Amino acid sequence: MCGCVNFNQDTIIPIRYDYIITNPVGLFAVVKDDKIGIIDTLGNIIVSCIYEYDEDNCWLWRGIDYVDDLLVTLKKDGKYGAVNLKGEVVIPFVYDELGIF
Repeated sequence: MCGCVNFNQDTIIPIRYDYIITNPVGLFAVVKDDKIGIIDTLGNIIVSCIYEYDEDNCWLWRGIDYVDDLLVTLKKDGKYGAVNLKGEVVIPFVYDELGIF
């Protein structure tokens, strides 16, 4: 089980996840029971763990202009789509493969 504490030893992410993955903008991907979600550095859930954990393609960060415009590709019901860092679906989950450039 994994969790995360800050430099003051305050718990940021409770110890309940199978994996925690960092990224360039300081957010965390958390994996529990083969489902992945996104948590910020304050421990706030941005995207619930409802998406399929796909080690090959589900955690690809793509910067567009600003942090608010970053997208992450995820997989749901066997199809790929993308959400922004507000947790909003911006590319529907209807694709067999998805690359964001």
